[in-house]
Amino acid sequence: MSGAISIEATTSRETRFGPAPLPDRWIDLEELCELTKLKPKSVYDLTYRRQIPYTKIGQRLRFRLSKIEHWLEQQSIDPE
Repeated sequence: MSGAISIEATTSRETRFGPAPLPDRWIDLEELCELTKLKPKSVYDLTYRRQIPYTKIGQRLRFRLSKIEHWLEQQSIDPE
C-alpha cells in the first residue's frame, strides 16, 4: 500500500483557542447525569424548581447541550 494516505483521527476537543464547545444536541437525563455528575433526583429537583433549562417531551425530560453548557458557566463563582 505505497499510495495509502493515513489520516490520524483525534478525539481531543482542544483547539489552539482553548476547549472546543460541545456540539449542540439534545441529551436525556442519563447523559446529563454523566456529564454533570449529578444524581437523577438532584436533576428532577432542579427542573421542579425551574433552576435548570429543560424541555419535556411527553413524560421524558430532554436538555439542549448548549443551554446546559451556558447554565454550568453561570453556576461558576469567580474569586474576588
